[in-house]
Amino acid sequence: MRRRTFLRGVLVVPVVLAACGPNPVAKLAAISHKAPLAPSDLSQLTPSGQALAAAGWTNQSSARLQGRLSSPESGATLQAEAEFRPLGEPFTGTPNASGKPGDPFVLSPAMAAGQRYHWQLRAKDVGGPTGPWVPFDGSLGFDPAPPPSPSIIAPSNGGFVSQKQVKISWDAVAGKSGIAGYAYALDQQQDGLPPERVLTTDPSATISPARDGDWYFHVRTLDNAGNWSPVASQLLHVDTVPLKITDPFYRTFAYNPDFDLLHISFSISKPAAVVVTILPDKASSVLRTLDLGQQPQGKVDLQWDGKQDNGTVVPPGNYRFRVVAKDRGGSSADAVYDQLLVTRKRIVVSLAQQKMWAYDGDSVFLQSLVTTGGPLLPTPEGTFQVLTKQKDFTFKSPWPKGSPFWYPDSPTHFAMMFDDGGYFLHDAPWRHKFGPGSNLVAGQPGEETSGTHGCVNVPLDVQTKLFGWTDLGTPVVIQQ
Repeated sequence: MRRRTFLRGVLVVPVVLAACGPNPVAKLAAISHKAPLAPSDLSQLTPSGQALAAAGWTNQSSARLQGRLSSPESGATLQAEAEFRPLGEPFTGTPNASGKPGDPFVLSPAMAAGQRYHWQLRAKDVGGPTGPWVPFDGSLGFDPAPPPSPSIIAPSNGGFVSQKQVKISWDAVAGKSGIAGYAYALDQQQDGLPPERVLTTDPSATISPARDGDWYFHVRTLDNAGNWSPVASQLLHVDTVPLKITDPFYRTFAYNPDFDLLHISFSISKPAAVVVTILPDKASSVLRTLDLGQQPQGKVDLQWDGKQDNGTVVPPGNYRFRVVAKDRGGSSADAVYDQLLVTRKRIVVSLAQQKMWAYDGDSVFLQSLVTTGGPLLPTPEGTFQVLTKQKDFTFKSPWPKGSPFWYPDSPTHFAMMFDDGGYFLHDAPWRHKFGPGSNLVAGQPGEETSGTHGCVNVPLDVQTKLFGWTDLGTPVVIQQ
């Protein structure tokens, strides 16, 4: 007789199972297992456990596909299963990668270079049912090739830098995975290396060399797969000392373009490109541009022919010149100098005619008979210029008393020296005869009836006008 047992109102009927054949207890246990839950917190990592972006890249051929696995069954042993397919290829529901029992992740199949993938994950109860698939909200690509080195844009001044700070830019080419950023460094080593960390995501950097000298800027690219490019380097010549223009030298007295070139010089403190322009006295319009190109440190010489850029001679008047120098680093210096007096005046003396003319351009201002040097001390021929103008000047003999050329102190009213040898245009209060033959009469030079000691004697009334009209620098032409 079978006994019925009641437990808290539940009828328990003992069951007697036969010992032969399959074990129905085991079968019943398997059937009673519940399926694992859907995985949560899906993520993708490198095989060593470093997190990858949800739409990331890696330079390793496989990745760890991971999620939080759970089951309603207490003590269930779960195993991760993944389906890993090229992006764009639909899922089939068939896993192609499995993890170890108890691990919450699975290693993906090997990826093809340049290919992107998507994947889904599920949990499997070892020896039991599988849970639902959960797609990962993202993708993963494999890019093992490093990007090419950046191409540094050549500095505008050829690598010469004159500022305390300088901006360096570069172009970079992205590989399959795109660019994550750049690392750069500034040092004085030709083979220096930037750090292995991103310092900027912009293709430029502003650097501040610690001191003048030669420096190297280094930069490399990091792609989104973790590959570093080769290093690109740029040599920089840093010179922050200001450029200076000094020691201007030029004639500040009259210059006649018909007779000479105007010589100008100045110094620059370092090599520089130099441009000189001729300007009016009171305006900024450029009349002539003299591009001297690159000049070495030190003295710079040039000549101006008195002409404008169109080839015509400038009108008489005052002018200025401007010097603009720019060194190789872009530092510049600018200086303006005035008092360039251009004239068309000239004084012409004929030795044969013992006559003088004063011209302003083609117009005769005055003319007069004169007396020049005698046979023993002739007036030199050539083109000279008025070097000094002196009132109430007394001539003193450079020859000792007793010399046939000695003369007593000879005061004059207006004297203009035209040659360093002591040759003057001056009045001669002791003389009353001028003109042809007045320099040929025998006698003591400097006397009333003889030639001069080489000077040109001019009647006082004429010399008075000539002295006021003549500018320093006016050409004096002595000819036969």
